[in-house]
Amino acid sequence: FKKEVSGVNVPDPTTEYIGKVKAKEIALANAGVKEADARKLRVEFEYDDGVAKYDVDFHFNKYDYDYEIDALTGNILKAEKDREISFSDIFFVRWIESFIAALRNLFTK
Repeated sequence: FKKEVSGVNVPDPTTEYIGKVKAKEIALANAGVKEADARKLRVEFEYDDGVAKYDVDFHFNKYDYDYEIDALTGNILKAEKDREISFSDIFFVRWIESFIAALRNLFTK
């Protein structure tokens, strides 16, 4: 059974999509992260530009992971890994900037 929405055939999510659990497994396996080690794990279904997909986001070991998994095939549509910036990182950068500024002042006088 299929539904017609704005001229696009939308598969029945209970019978044709891979499901949130499988999408989560695909993303975690690709990242090499165990589910027990992932923080802030979130899986959401979305239908965007005619493509049904699961958005899988999680944090692990100071990195943010963001995946888009095709809801029909299980193919990875997008995989991103970004460094999570922490307060201590910002503090260290500010300390280095202050130190460099002090050295400049010392040698420019």
